[in-house]
Amino acid sequence: MHVSEIESAFGSSWRRLEDRGEGWQLLDIGQPRPHQWPGVGMGPAGVARVTDGPVLAFWVSDTACAQISAAATHAEGWSYHLTKHRDGSCGYDHRFSTLRPDSRAGKRSPDLPVLVAAIADWACAAGLDASADRITDAVTGARLYRDLPHAVVSALGLPPGREVPRMFDHQEDDWCLAWHRGHKAGLRTSARWSTGSTVESDQQLPEDEDFLGFVDQVARSMYGGGFSRQELVEESSRLMARWSRT
Repeated sequence: MHVSEIESAFGSSWRRLEDRGEGWQLLDIGQPRPHQWPGVGMGPAGVARVTDGPVLAFWVSDTACAQISAAATHAEGWSYHLTKHRDGSCGYDHRFSTLRPDSRAGKRSPDLPVLVAAIADWACAAGLDASADRITDAVTGARLYRDLPHAVVSALGLPPGREVPRMFDHQEDDWCLAWHRGHKAGLRTSARWSTGSTVESDQQLPEDEDFLGFVDQVARSMYGGGFSRQELVEESSRLMARWSRT
């Protein structure tokens, strides 16, 4: 959870972390925080490199599409864009996807055997169950794209997960004012990046960097190894006092 490449690739809106045993973890991440959109999108390759382990990642839009990407330390990664349309169209602006389609793969959805073979090869290299039949059943049996990650993970033979408890949530009453200031700063960042907004209300304020740093520090501390709750409370108070508005 404290691998910076995870944050830079997928953002840090942690929702659920499961321990799947034998060193495997399943991390459910929401869409990136607004200020993270300009930088996310590189996929799992960096995570595989620094952890020296295989990574399988899914970006899911329930009704539009799913992007599946894989990486391993000593193997070439791949990325496939799945839609219900053979021409690959989904109506989604993938500038806002944290797993952008691989330009080498083209825009068409892959044939099922191609996708199954890619997942099976990755699973085999990762020491997991590489049964093509099980993977095929998982991919074809997922009713919605959001069901796909858990279906594939189960097909790879990983045991049921044990949730790793968080120390606290992103937005707690103890620091909600500072967190809200950071969120508003993030919205301004996103507006300038996504639309090129030049309106005064979207321009950066002197305090934005401090409050954005606080939002990031909360996320980095949720599973331990960062700030304690008390330290976050103190940092929140310090920032609110420094940037108090009259």
